[in-house]
Amino acid sequence: YGVIGAVLTVFAFVPQVIKSVKTLSASDISLGLLVFTFFGNLSFVLHGLSIGSKTFVVTGLSIMILVIPILYVKRQNSKMAIVIID
Repeated sequence: YGVIGAVLTVFAFVPQVIKSVKTLSASDISLGLLVFTFFGNLSFVLHGLSIGSKTFVVTGLSIMILVIPILYVKRQNSKMAIVIID
């Protein structure tokens, strides 16, 4: 069941990545959620490496990779907001 849970967790992020990249907007997603998700999964990767679990490592890396484009879009939007305000 662990592998099924890992696959479902990874694929849960895919629709959000697609939407954020298509619309170039991530304003409805909190920065805290993204940062905690990234570093939480980094800890899963490190734990997986320490116990030799490929499932932890692959799942953690996959989610981290999926979070990066959303963070990028969010950062670009915040830069644009600053330019518009200035």
